[in-house]
Amino acid sequence: MTQLLKTDVLESRAYQEVIAASASNKNTLVVLPTGLGKTVIAAMVASQKLKNGKVLFMAPTKPLVEQHLEEFNGLLNVDKEDMQVMTGDTRPDKRYELWREKKVFFGTPQVVENDIIAGEIPVQDFALTIFDEAHRATGQYSYVFISEKMNNQKLALTASPGGDKEKIMEVANNLEINNFEVRTEDDPDVEPYIQDKEVDWKYVSLDDRFKTAKNHLEDAKREQLKELKRLDQINSLNNVQKTDLLNLRGELGSKLSNSDDPKLYSAISRVATALKISQALELLETQGVSQAYNYMRGLENDDSKAAKRAVDHDKFSKARGMTEHLKKKGEEHPKIDKLRKIIGEKEENEKAMIFTEYRSSCDAIVKELNTQGHNAVKFIGQQGDDGMTQKKQAKVLQAFEDGKYDVLVSTSIG
Repeated sequence: MTQLLKTDVLESRAYQEVIAASASNKNTLVVLPTGLGKTVIAAMVASQKLKNGKVLFMAPTKPLVEQHLEEFNGLLNVDKEDMQVMTGDTRPDKRYELWREKKVFFGTPQVVENDIIAGEIPVQDFALTIFDEAHRATGQYSYVFISEKMNNQKLALTASPGGDKEKIMEVANNLEINNFEVRTEDDPDVEPYIQDKEVDWKYVSLDDRFKTAKNHLEDAKREQLKELKRLDQINSLNNVQKTDLLNLRGELGSKLSNSDDPKLYSAISRVATALKISQALELLETQGVSQAYNYMRGLENDDSKAAKRAVDHDKFSKARGMTEHLKKKGEEHPKIDKLRKIIGEKEENEKAMIFTEYRSSCDAIVKELNTQGHNAVKFIGQQGDDGMTQKKQAKVLQAFEDGKYDVLVSTSIG
């Protein structure tokens, strides 16, 4: 390694050195499980390329961008004054100056794309472009445009490239990848550094009232499936999952682009109804009474034929009535009681992180735990009217780290 790398602070890991060496002169996609030092590999490669020009390291969010700068500062013998965060917090005219003055940049892709379009990034001065969370480099995402314009070496990093081979190849093509370095937790050079995880499944049973409401929704869904079978769109009523319905909707949509067959219109409407009922069923089973009830009530304001068919179905109405009864009694989901007990057993100085699928569930869990004397806080993404700004996200994470909160409740963005 060159003198730019602080070898005295690095733990020697053979797999990182092997990957960095492989990526030193090729456009490389690195697939490595979370926590195994993708940023360290990026710093190793950057330490070699800085002799030839500037380095750009991109990540989707401002907190990640700032985190990468701090890590690079600890790993490279580069003056921190020569490193620069490039996000929307800096005025465009100021950014334009910085692109010419600094050596190592950490930016969000939207800002980088905008500054390339404005012609203010001296792309010819860059020797390396690093794409964190590279699996996002599909469709119209900014990474795709940036890769086209940055005519230098590329290093792409991800922990989750996706299981679809076509998507992986789309990412590779968009980032001009010609070298792949893939490691899993089972690879012998990585395995010694995998932290042991103890997985303890806790099973929660629904009581008879939940089961009755669930059965009503399943009956309502089954009626839609019968119609789809009659229309020759499915072969069986058994084991038809939400993903199956979504796939069928896509197939029907493609057929309708070339046909005016009334049966196809009828079928796609039935699929839409089945999907709405499936969503209510999923919310009741996995999230709770309030989420399911609010969703079912919301369908009453949906003007679509598919929603009206669901709302008017006798079994759907019975399920809605039963969830309303449970909601009025203040009952939610039995897993909340189990969660409350688990969190209640942690030591006073211990912290806990809870992950859930829906934002509304975040709110319900935080409210419940705080009534039990915990200091819980939610952590969610930026999208939507109720989303968190990057500044708020960073503030919440810092407060959690400092001990102001003992429980962090997050959606999958964490």
